[in-house]
Amino acid sequence: MRSMMTNQLLVYEKESTDMKYMHLHCEKRSSRPTMWSFALILIGCLLTIPALTSATQIRVVNGDNSCSGRVEIYHDGTWGTVCDDSWDLSDAEVVCRQLGCGKAVSAHEKAYFGQGSGKTWLDDVGCSGTESSITQCKHSGFGIEDCSASEDAGVVCSGDTRIRVVNGDNSCSGRVEIYHNGTWGTICDDSWDMNDAEVVCRQLGCGKAVSAPEKAYFGEGSGKTWLDDVQCSGTESSITQCSHRGFGIEDCGASEDAGVVCSGNMKTPSLVLLTTNTALLPGESAEFRCAITSHRPVTANFRLYRNQDQESETKTADQKMMTFSLSSLVSSDQGSYTCDYYYQGALTVSSPKSNAITITIVSLVRPQISAPAGEVTWGQSLGITCSISTQHTGGSFTLKKGSFTEMKSTSENSVTFTIHHADFSHEGSYYCQYQTTVSNRKFTSPQSNTISVSVVVRLHLPGINCTAPEGGLSWGPSGLEITKGYSFSITCSTQPQFPGGVFHLSFSGSNSPLTQPATNHSASFYFPAANYSHQGNYSCVYRVDVSSRHFYSMETEKLTVTIREFMVPFIAAGVTCGVVLLLLFGLVCIFWAWRKQTNTRQTTWKYTRGQSKLNTYGNTTLDQNEQGKGEDDDYENVEMEDQDDCKDEDQDDYENVEMEDQDDWEDEDQDDYENVEMEDQADCEDEDQDDYEIVEDYMEELDTGHEFENIYGNC
Repeated sequence: MRSMMTNQLLVYEKESTDMKYMHLHCEKRSSRPTMWSFALILIGCLLTIPALTSATQIRVVNGDNSCSGRVEIYHDGTWGTVCDDSWDLSDAEVVCRQLGCGKAVSAHEKAYFGQGSGKTWLDDVGCSGTESSITQCKHSGFGIEDCSASEDAGVVCSGDTRIRVVNGDNSCSGRVEIYHNGTWGTICDDSWDMNDAEVVCRQLGCGKAVSAPEKAYFGEGSGKTWLDDVQCSGTESSITQCSHRGFGIEDCGASEDAGVVCSGNMKTPSLVLLTTNTALLPGESAEFRCAITSHRPVTANFRLYRNQDQESETKTADQKMMTFSLSSLVSSDQGSYTCDYYYQGALTVSSPKSNAITITIVSLVRPQISAPAGEVTWGQSLGITCSISTQHTGGSFTLKKGSFTEMKSTSENSVTFTIHHADFSHEGSYYCQYQTTVSNRKFTSPQSNTISVSVVVRLHLPGINCTAPEGGLSWGPSGLEITKGYSFSITCSTQPQFPGGVFHLSFSGSNSPLTQPATNHSASFYFPAANYSHQGNYSCVYRVDVSSRHFYSMETEKLTVTIREFMVPFIAAGVTCGVVLLLLFGLVCIFWAWRKQTNTRQTTWKYTRGQSKLNTYGNTTLDQNEQGKGEDDDYENVEMEDQDDCKDEDQDDYENVEMEDQDDWEDEDQDDYENVEMEDQADCEDEDQDDYEIVEDYMEELDTGHEFENIYGNC
C-alpha cells in the first residue's frame, strides 16, 4: 500500500498581516486511480491526521520581508517567541528550511527585530541543521524557559527558492517554474493573465508585472507541468495560494508554458549615434539608434530624449532597436540625448535611461577685424585685432593678405597680430578667419570684412640756421642782417631718421631751389660774398628715397635775410667827433669850476678880515662910520635893488650854488680863516694909524665882492 501512494508534507504560505502558517495537505499521486487505490489513500490520510494536526506552525515577524524577522511558533492556541540562549546558524537553517526561504543568512539575538508580546515557548534550542522543524531540535520543553523579551531570537534567510523564471532577459523575466516534490516544473498558460503574473513578480521581488506571455514565449520546459488553470486575484504572496487544479493535475503540453516580464529589472537600452561625428553644422542631420541588447518579449515603445527630460520622439516597434533621425539641425537641437523603452500594460513601466550622447551644433559667425589706424609709419609697429563671438573658444585666428598668412592660437575670443618694422610690403587689404576643433572635427568661420593698411614715411621737420664765419651778421628789426660783401652759410639739418637724403634750399628770389646731399643729417649752402640779390626769405625741405619712393618733409619756417652796406667808416667818424666834443666840454667845465673856486676863496678871505677889524676897532672908527653911513646906505640900497632884481629869477640857483660853495670851502679853508683872523688881530695892534684907511679899503673891496656875488648869482 505504501508503494502505491505517497504522503508528503507541503509547506505553503498564507499571509495574514505578516504571519506565515504551516499547513499539512494530503496529495494523491496515481496515474490511474482505482477504487482500491482511492480507499487506501483515504485510509492513509486519516491515519496521518493526528500527526499532521500536531505539527508546529512557525512564522517570522517585524522583518524586511517574509523571510526575515523575529521567530515565533504557534503552540497551545497562541503565538510565542524563541529564546536566544544557544541560538546559532544551525537553528536558523532549520527555521529557513521550515519557512521555505532557502538558506540561513544570519541568526540574530537580543530581540534584534524587536521584542515579542507573547510567551517564550522554546529555550536552549540546539539543532544539528538537518531537522525539518524547529520542534524536532533539542530544547528545554514548551514554556520551560528563563528568558525575558529582550532575548528573542531572529533569522534572515536568503529567500523563497521555490519559484523561478528562466530563459529571459534577466532574473525578472522568463518562463515560470516552481519547485515541487524535489523537481522543477512549469505552469500551464490556461487562464494565465496579468493578475497571475503580478503574484509571480511580487513573489520574485521583481516589482510590478509588465506582461504575461503565453505559448512558451521563453521556450518549452523539460520538466513536469505542476500547475494548471491558475487564477489569482493579484493580492496573493505566493503562486501556490492562488486557485488551481492541484499539483500535477493538468491537460497541457509543453508548448503552453506560461511566462512573465517584471518591471524590477528591465534592461538598460544602449544609444548609438550613427552619424560620423557629434559636432555638426546647422542644416546637417543626425541619426540615433536605441537598442535592447537582450531578448525583447513584447512590443515596446522607444523614446528619445534631449537634455534628459525633453521628449524628442516616440516610436513603437516589435524589434530590438529603433532608429531616430533628426534632419536640418538648428542651434536648438544641440544637447545631450538619451533613450528608454516602456511597456504599455495594466500600468506603464519604463526602463532606465540609456547612456547619453551629446551633439554640438557649431555655428561660427563672421569674425571682426580692426586696427587703431588705417596707416602706419614706416619702421613702426601696427596691431591688427581679430575677434569673434562664440562659445567654442580655444581655437586659432588666421590673418591673411594675398599670399601672406599668419596664425595664432588663443584661449580667448580675440587675438592681436603685431606687424613689427612696417615697410611697404605690409601694405594691402587684410582679413581674418577663425578655426576651432569640436569633437575631433575642424570648423572654419566665414571670412571677416577687410581693412586696408598703408605705410607712410613721416619725416621730422628740419631746422634752418645762418652763420657768417667772417662776421657781418646781426639781427635787425626785420630779421637777420648780413653786411654786403661778407660770406655767409645757411645750414639745413634734421634729426637722425633715415640715412642719406638731400636738402632743398628754397629762396623767395629764385624759382630753382638749391640742392645739397645730406651729410650726417645736415647740409650747408655757402655764399662767398653777400649782395642784394641774396636778400629774401629762405626755407629748407628734406627729401629721402625709400623703396624707390620720394618722401618730403614739411617746409621750415621762413628765414628772412637782409643785406646792408658796410657802416664801419661812418661809425668811426661819428665816434671820433663825439669823443672830441666830450673832451672839449670837459675842459670847459674844468676851467669854469677852477675859476669859480678861486674867486670864492678870495672873497671869503677879504670879508672875514674886514669883519674882524670892524669888531675890534668899532669905537675908533665910529665917526668914520657915521661919516660913511650915507655911503653905506647908498650901497645897501644899491645892493637891495640888485638882490630884488635877481630874487625872482635866480634865488634858487644862488642858494644852491652858495650851499655847495660853503660845503666845499668848509673843510679846505677853515685853517686859513683862523690864520687870517690871528694875523688881522696882530696887524691891528701894530698899525692902529692905518685903521681908517684899511676900513675904507675894505669897504671898497666889499663893494667889489657884492658885484662878484651878483655875477655868481646870475650864473
